[in-house]
Amino acid sequence: MSTAKILAVDDEPDFEALLTQRFRRQIRDREFSFRFSHHGEEALKMLEADPEIELMLLDINMSVTGSPCSRTCMTYDRRSRRSSCPRMAT
Repeated sequence: MSTAKILAVDDEPDFEALLTQRFRRQIRDREFSFRFSHHGEEALKMLEADPEIELMLLDINMSVTGSPCSRTCMTYDRRSRRSSCPRMAT
């Protein structure tokens, strides 16, 4: 089984520790591999740099505000430059 790469985007300082703790077994068993971003611009760069990211967890406040990140992430795809990466608001 391959490891699912997940990009988690949240500006809360404890979010990374929370996810790492919650999914520690899956991380240890190499079911999930997390990448973390603390702001939208960084997330977009990470999406472009790593074509194997399968899921993006996006802070709901970041997506509700209509930030450039949420607008772009909802329309981003590495191949066609439009979105196919599934998103889940957190």
